[in-house]
Amino acid sequence: MKNKLFLLLVLFASLIACDQRKFTKATVKDFGPPAVDGCGWVMEIDGTVYKPIDLPAKYQVDELKIEVKYDVLATMAGCGWVSNAYEEIDLIKIR
Repeated sequence: MKNKLFLLLVLFASLIACDQRKFTKATVKDFGPPAVDGCGWVMEIDGTVYKPIDLPAKYQVDELKIEVKYDVLATMAGCGWVSNAYEEIDLIKIR
């Protein structure tokens, strides 16, 4: 019973933490087609370039200014000859 209560409390706390994320300003950038050693669509956030794992088509506009809520993942995106070029991010919300 204590384990179930603990797990429920942890789940509730994580849901609250997700809701408290703030939007961050980002710029979408086109780093060239991956088929010719480019990196595709990336985002610059606070001077750092990240590779989103799934950027919706309507946001795939070079130099588009947006605001995002995101999580930095433990994985790195490969681009062209570089296997670990940019940290990957999971986009939670975009506006």
